[in-house]
Amino acid sequence: MKTTETAKSKHEREPLLTILKYLLWWCAGADVAALKDCPTDHAKFTAVGMMMLVVPCVAMVSFNFFVRQSFGAQTFAAAIGGVAWGGLIFVLDRLILTFHRKGKHEFWRALPRLILSVSLALVIGDPLLLRFFQSEINLEMRRAGQAVVTDARAKAEARGQAEKESLLNASANLQKRLDELKRVRDEKEAAVIGEIEGTVGSGVKGEGLAARQKQEALLEAKAEYEKTRVELLPQIAANKLRLEQLRSDIETEVKLIADSQASATGALARQQALFSIIKRGPGAALTYVPLFLILLMIEIAPLTMKLTAPAGEYDKRLRLREANGIARAHRDTALERAEQKRAAKAENGVKGRITQAVIDDRTDRLSESEQEVAMLLRGTLLESFRQEILAQHAPQSWRRQFDGQVLVEIADLPELSISWQLPAAGQESVTLAELDGDLQKIAEAVADDKTQPVCLVKATNSSGREVTRELPLLPQLAADQKLKLTFELPHDDLRELPLA
Repeated sequence: MKTTETAKSKHEREPLLTILKYLLWWCAGADVAALKDCPTDHAKFTAVGMMMLVVPCVAMVSFNFFVRQSFGAQTFAAAIGGVAWGGLIFVLDRLILTFHRKGKHEFWRALPRLILSVSLALVIGDPLLLRFFQSEINLEMRRAGQAVVTDARAKAEARGQAEKESLLNASANLQKRLDELKRVRDEKEAAVIGEIEGTVGSGVKGEGLAARQKQEALLEAKAEYEKTRVELLPQIAANKLRLEQLRSDIETEVKLIADSQASATGALARQQALFSIIKRGPGAALTYVPLFLILLMIEIAPLTMKLTAPAGEYDKRLRLREANGIARAHRDTALERAEQKRAAKAENGVKGRITQAVIDDRTDRLSESEQEVAMLLRGTLLESFRQEILAQHAPQSWRRQFDGQVLVEIADLPELSISWQLPAAGQESVTLAELDGDLQKIAEAVADDKTQPVCLVKATNSSGREVTRELPLLPQLAADQKLKLTFELPHDDLRELPLA
C-alpha cells in the first residue's frame, strides 16, 4: 500500500517537474520541441535557464536600490520599477541567447552580443556595489561636503577681505579721533574741578579768573567733541552695517553651497565618492574588484556557457532543421513559380484560341463560355476601332473648351429660338443621336401650325456644315455653338435623317 502511494506521488510530481524543465529551456532561448529529442543537452540548457532566472532577480534588487537611493521613492513604487526592469533585462538576455548559433566564426558573431551583456552587467552591478559600500560612501560624501563648504567660505572671505579691512581701518581711525577729543574734554573738565578746589593751578579756592578761563576752555572742548561725535558716529554705524552685510552675504553663499552639496546624493555623486575611497585607500579595491567581477560573470554566464560549450546534439539538430526549412521554402517557392507559369501558359493558350477564332470568324468551334468571351472581344475591338476612326476624322475644334450651352435655330421659323444646356459630365462626347428626345419635343413644337407631324431632315452649324448624328455634337459646331435644324413634312421618298 505504501509503495503504491509513493509511486502515485512520484507520478504526480513528474508533470510539474517536466513543466518547470520546459520553462527553463524556454528561458535559455532553446527550441523546446527540438530539445526534447536531444537528451544529452537537457542538463546544459536547464543550467542556462536557471542562470537566466538569476540575472533578472539580481536586476530587480539592483534597480530597487537605485530608485530608492537616487529618487527617494517609496518601497512599493521601487518594487514595481524593479519588476519592470528585471523583465526588460530578461527579454534582452533571452534575445541574445535565442539568436546565438554554433558554427564558424562563432565568437565574432557573438561579439556584439557579448558587448551588450557586459554593458548590462555594468548597469545591473553598479547600484549593488554602491549599496554594499553605502556607509563608507556616506562618510566620504559628508567629508567631501565639508571640504567644499570650507573652501567656499575661504574663497568668499578672500573676495571681501580688502573691503572688510578698509572698513575696519576707517572705523578704527574715526573712533581714535573721537576718543582723542573725549580725552581732551575730560582733561579740561578735571582742570576746572581742580582749579575750583584749589588743588591745581593758582591754588586759590573758588571760581576765580583762572577757574572761569578753564571753564570756557572746557565748554569749547565739549562743543568740539559733540560736534565731531555727531559727524563720526553715523559713519562708524554705516561701516559696521556694511561689515554685517558682508558677513551675511558670506553665510548665505556658504549655506547655498552646503545645501547643494547635501542634495547631491545621486548615483553619479555616490560613484565619485566610491572612486575617491578606492583612490585614497587602494585596499578598498580588494573588495570592490572581486564583487564587480562576480556580478559581471553572473550577467554574461549564459552567453559564456553557450560560447565555451562544444556543439551538441541539439545544435546539430537545430542547424539541420533550419537548413531543411530553408530548402523547403525554396522548394515551395519553385513549385509556386512553376504553378504560376503553367497557369499563365494555360491562360495564354485560351486567349490565343479565342483570338484566333475571332480572327478566322470561326467562333462556332468554341464552347459556350468561350463564345461569350469571343463576342465581348469582338465588341471591344470594334469599339476601339470606331474610337480610332472618330479621333482621326474629328475637327480641330475638338480640343477647344466648351461651355455646354447650344443655341438652336429652326429653319423657316426665325422667331422660334431654343437654348440647350448639355450635362456637365461628358458634354464633349454627347452626340445628336443621344438627343432624340429633345429633338422630338422641338418637332412637336414646329408641327403646331401644320396638319401633319414633321421630321428632322437636316442639321447644320452656323457655317452651313452638316452635323453628323453619331459624332460628338459640340466639336462639330462653330465657335458660336449654334445649331440650325430643318424640319419638313414626310413624303413617300423622304424619311428622317439616317443614323449613319
